[in-house]
Amino acid sequence: MSWLLPLSSKDIEKEVRKEVDDAIALAKESPMPDPSELFTNVYVKGFGAEVFGADRKEVKAVLP
Repeated sequence: MSWLLPLSSKDIEKEVRKEVDDAIALAKESPMPDPSELFTNVYVKGFGAEVFGADRKEVKAVLP
């Protein structure tokens, strides 16, 4: 038994596709984040970044 009618499921798919397309467009228009934000909100034990170089702009990933 289907809970959605074929027409309503197509409407939902169109709405979701538009939302995703809008999010992609916004991401492409936005500036790149600062490299220091690379590992912000990554919660894996032993995972992080090491910043080095004369200008401190080179980043090396530290993997577990």
